This record gives sequence, structure tokens and C-alpha cells, in this order.
Amino acid sequence: MNKKDVFKNQSQLDWAEYNPKNMKPPMIWRRMNHHGHRFYFGEKDGEVLIACGITTAIDKSFGEPKALRDWKDARPNWKEILPIMADYGTLNHIGLGHLCKEGVIPKYIIEIADETFNKKEQFKKDMLSIKKFFNENEVEVYFLEGILGTHYPTPYGKAWICSAIDMFCKITLTTVKKELVEDGIYERGGTKNNKGDIKYKEVKTETRESFWAIIDLKSNYEHKEEKSFFDSHRYQLIFGRKLISEYFNIPQQEIRMFNLSPLGWTKEPKYALKEHFDKENKWGFTDQQRLEARLNLAVMEGLVTPSGELMEISENIGLDSEYDYRVVRYEDKAREVLNEM
Repeated sequence: MNKKDVFKNQSQLDWAEYNPKNMKPPMIWRRMNHHGHRFYFGEKDGEVLIACGITTAIDKSFGEPKALRDWKDARPNWKEILPIMADYGTLNHIGLGHLCKEGVIPKYIIEIADETFNKKEQFKKDMLSIKKFFNENEVEVYFLEGILGTHYPTPYGKAWICSAIDMFCKITLTTVKKELVEDGIYERGGTKNNKGDIKYKEVKTETRESFWAIIDLKSNYEHKEEKSFFDSHRYQLIFGRKLISEYFNIPQQEIRMFNLSPLGWTKEPKYALKEHFDKENKWGFTDQQRLEARLNLAVMEGLVTPSGELMEISENIGLDSEYDYRVVRYEDKAREVLNEM
């Protein structure tokens, strides 16, 4: 990949960008970016299947979150800022990929951070934060950018939703546990009148714990010292964890869910590793149950299945040319790509 290609609409024709353990899902999904139109496609029993991504499905299912509305209200030029932030996030993901695959960030990636965002030093700091995450924890990567999908029934067939999972790995973290242990008795009661009662003290113990993890990277464009995570981030992880469990026969409860983000720092690298949980609300419904209900409703309302056609215009336009442009269905374009592979 060169500088010119980094922010182009890159399609992913392998199910995973990086697959060092040679994992083989029972169904292969791919992603196509076609001049701003992004969709996922696969083939099953000779039929080409089209899917949307989980981030789009969550947006359609839950609407715009209040935190995002507040962010936009505080920035009148948010329409200009948002694509720039998205591109910086793309560069962070590329950097993470290089650290995993080659163990080093290529110089041209750092140059892109400088030329495109004027954030050369910040980008290097962000990469040092991610490096610290890998160095502090035993991270064994199983795949990066792995595309998995599932279906929802409709009276006229199945509607499909996919997720491109940033990283699935085994990780070993240092866990600090606090407990109270007996520490003698009070010989004087004092104001609490507790003479003769058992005294306790807090003891911290460190243990190393290994487990499966799904990790989604969130960039930190403004280089803040703290990072906020939202419900949509948790739902995305819950959906991805369910797919990993179904595709690779790993119990969901054995897969922990995290957002990883570099933090702003001055003296030494810092990062946030936020763990998410599938919580139950006061009515007894889990986040996963509520997500599935919302997705099913979005499917029923026809909000998640990609529809429409793609326009392709030739690089050579002439008065005598009969094929200057064409309009093609998503399924037909996907079939062409599959036939060329």
C-alpha cells in the first residue's frame, strides 16, 4: 500500500486482513467499497448474498445517540471534521496492523500523518501507546479485520448483517485484586467504641489471567487524556462476540470484550483498555437481547439491507463509444468480482 492508496475506498477480498493462525470460517464474507458505496458480499449454494455492516445497522436501529448530537452541536463545522477524524482512525488501524504483522511502523505511514493531518508527533505517540499495550500484555493475535456475518429471517428470504472485527486474540492481563484481611484487634475503642473488635487491612494481590478477547480500536484524534466510550461501541462488540462464538465454536462467556484507545500523554505512553459487559437492565433483559430485538425490527422495516444500483463511468468518453457508463446491481457487481478471483 502506498500513500495514494491509504484513504481510497479499499475493498477487502479476503475474509481477514491478517490471519496468522489460518482460521477458516465456514462461510467467507468480503467487503466492497465502490465510490462511497460500502457493502459486504458472500456466496452460499451458488447464490450471491449482500449485507450491510453492523455499525450501519446499529445507527439505523437506535438512531443518533445524544452524545453525538451534543458533539455536533458544539462544532458547527462537524461535517468537515468528521471525515478527517474517520481518516485518522483509518491510519491508526493501519498502524496497528503493521505493529502486529511486521512489528514496526513504516516511515511512509508517519509521513502521511504529517502531510494529511499535521499530526506527525501525535501519531507517533498514538503508535507508542498501542506498542505499550502489546508490550505490557501477552497478546496472541488470531486475526485482524475479520469479516463475519449472520442472517435474520424475513418472509422473502434472509437479511444479512456483517461485522469487520478489528482484532480477535488471546490476551494475558495483570489483574489487581483487593481484599480485606484480619490485622489484629483494636486495643482502644476511641470514638467508635470498637475496643476488642477485629481490625482489617486492604491487601492487593496481582495475578496474571489469560482469556479470549475481541478488541475494537478507537482513535483519539483530539489527543485527550481520557477517552469516552458509548453504548454503540458495546453493542458492536456484543454482535462481534456472538459471531465469533457461532463461527468458531467458542462459548460467548469465554470471550471478553474491550475497546482500545491511545490516550494523550507527555512523559510516557498511555492507553485506555475499556472492558464492556453484557449487562441486564431492571426489567431483566440483557444488552444482547435488546440489540437483537432492535436489529430484528430494523430488518422488518427494511432499514438494513443494501439496495439500489452502482454507477460506473469509463475513463475514456467519446462520441462513438457505446460503453461510457453502466448501472449495475450490487449482486451483479459482487458476482463479477467473485468470478475474477
